[in-house]
Amino acid sequence: MEYNPFHNGHLHHLQEAGKKTGADLTVAVMSGPFLQRGEPALVDKWTRAETALKAGIDVVIELPYVFAVQPADRFADGAVSMLEACGVTDICFGSENGEIKPFQDAAESIEQHGQQIDQQVTAHLSAGKSFPRAYNEAVTEAFQGSIGLDTSKPNNILGLEYVKAIRRRKNVIQAHTIKRIGSSFHDQDPSSAAIASATALRKIIFDKHQPFTNVRPYVPDISFQLLHQKKENLTDWEAYFPFLKYNLMTAETEELANIYDCSEGLEHRFKKNIHQTKTFRQFIDAVKAKRYTRTKLQRLAVHTLNRVNKSDITGWSPGKPAPYIRLLGMNTAGQAHLSAMKKTMSMPLITKASAGKHPWFDLDLKASHIADFVQSSDSLKEYQKKPIIID
Repeated sequence: MEYNPFHNGHLHHLQEAGKKTGADLTVAVMSGPFLQRGEPALVDKWTRAETALKAGIDVVIELPYVFAVQPADRFADGAVSMLEACGVTDICFGSENGEIKPFQDAAESIEQHGQQIDQQVTAHLSAGKSFPRAYNEAVTEAFQGSIGLDTSKPNNILGLEYVKAIRRRKNVIQAHTIKRIGSSFHDQDPSSAAIASATALRKIIFDKHQPFTNVRPYVPDISFQLLHQKKENLTDWEAYFPFLKYNLMTAETEELANIYDCSEGLEHRFKKNIHQTKTFRQFIDAVKAKRYTRTKLQRLAVHTLNRVNKSDITGWSPGKPAPYIRLLGMNTAGQAHLSAMKKTMSMPLITKASAGKHPWFDLDLKASHIADFVQSSDSLKEYQKKPIIID
């Protein structure tokens, strides 16, 4: 599924997934320049794809922006749709739980009580609670206690949505899970000598008071080499903040209200606080409120940065196939698999940017142009790239 090549924990998951499924070929879905948690990727998607291939992945495809910068349900549904089209038979994800049966039982139970849960979620949201808390409490109330799965944990939430997406399609894909080892995603510091969360890794990388080599114990060797080569171009939100600030300062409030996922007057909070903050972290801290998770606000910031309007993201419903597959890289085994699949693949396989003919792909390009400009001052880089092929 979503594979982070700059993480020892994900390399462990990849190795364990191979053992668990007996897979003869692996396909990874990778977010483009902006991530599900509402952050820019640390490094460009082509470097990440190359790293994933060298770590053992056979095919790397890009999750379109309309699925990538989204809550867990849409993120998972888009990813499963694309993996299904690639002929995948088994999906493996990391989770805090580590056992697949609770996910399957929970998905079945939630299907049976879906209307009640939706009503309770709406009620909790109206009371000012964040969506993760509202959903967790609604599920607990629907079953008068626990359903055997802690739906307050981020990887459990995403895993449950993967299982629901598989069930929705009624296909032969088998779901598997591996217990997430070491750090929780949001841990600020490494939890062991070899495992650090994505948050902790970013903290180390962008800390000017410690050497870049301090990240080495927490990432695979090939990842460290590529990160080191790109260290002058590694970016976090602060590199993009001036462009977000410009968009917020120059846009009318009515324009901001039309940004995708902007609701409940958030355009006013964004407009007000952008003048009073000097860093992205300060900005999010200023607009943060009890009912909004930091992730939601960061995703809204991504949509604002990219000027993505509500009308730009339409036409999706749960279970609907993705309209295309963007290929980022493959090895020889992956190339043979895709050649065999192309005759029966249900959606077009895009291997160069100029071949993308879909409104959603236009959003992918726009996001990539912005990221390439910030990371390398080359906003046309996307048109020059071809899928990476390694032996």
